[in-house]
Amino acid sequence: MTRIGAFTLGPVNLEVGDGEVALIFGPNGAGKSTLLKTILGLYRPERGRVLIDDVDVTNVPVNRREVGYVPQSLALFDHMSVRDNIEFGLKVRGVPKEERGRAVKEVAERLHIEDLLDRRASELSWGQAQRVAIARAVITRPKVLLLDEPASGLDPWSADYLADLIVYVRDELKVATVVVSQYAGKLLRASTRLLFMSNGKLYDLGPVERALTSPMKAEAAAYLGYDNVIPCKALGNLCEGSKSLALRYSSVQVGEALCDGLQLKGRLEQIYADVDGSLKARVDLNGIKVTGLLRGKVKDRDVSVCVRIDSAALVE
Repeated sequence: MTRIGAFTLGPVNLEVGDGEVALIFGPNGAGKSTLLKTILGLYRPERGRVLIDDVDVTNVPVNRREVGYVPQSLALFDHMSVRDNIEFGLKVRGVPKEERGRAVKEVAERLHIEDLLDRRASELSWGQAQRVAIARAVITRPKVLLLDEPASGLDPWSADYLADLIVYVRDELKVATVVVSQYAGKLLRASTRLLFMSNGKLYDLGPVERALTSPMKAEAAAYLGYDNVIPCKALGNLCEGSKSLALRYSSVQVGEALCDGLQLKGRLEQIYADVDGSLKARVDLNGIKVTGLLRGKVKDRDVSVCVRIDSAALVE
């Protein structure tokens, strides 16, 4: 457990194995970055321990923990070349120049940044700078890699390339990796486990496939592509009153006369086209706003809504 001012992180139980990528997502202020800094050693927990390879490093200085860290700011040295940035950790450790050169060449080739080595860090785009920051973090062969909001500010192509980099770290270097992000969807294919953080508490949702079908928490479901969270009390006796059903828009059919699920009546508020090419409808179900797939022509504001319960996830 870590306290920073009035904020309390934990208790948290997180175990990440070699070649595993734990993706922690959640809202701003949830404690994601605080958790990374506790693992790194910038913050010391009031209770509990930090173990790396079964060794207690709770009181070990940051520079002796064998942890690679890429902060959200990337923290590159703008006045230095890309080459000097990447080899910085090796130079501090006293690694000979020739050995440093070989290591930089290898990691630069793997991350496709060999053409950037002689440029200054200040001349790089954000995506290029991020690749350099990851190269600097992994060149020392850390036991743990921490990535703080790596997808923030990236365009879709750069985010896709970032996922490739994390897959490389996972599969080739076999480094235990912890990624925190508000953009879970961009990094799903690089992750092996999903965890949701809220108000300093960490919820392990399990392997990616299981987390996507059973997200446990209503707030987590919203990050994983569930468009709707409907309280059970609004659905009669279909589920426990204190819980809710999370549904993707495709499980809610608006204007469908024939229904193989739960049929409800709602008030149509909006029809709009989405980026996936679908035509969606926003409907008010007695004060509960839901988004569904528009089926057929709608003649007036009072519409039939078919909710397919079989594809819903029960959440708290």
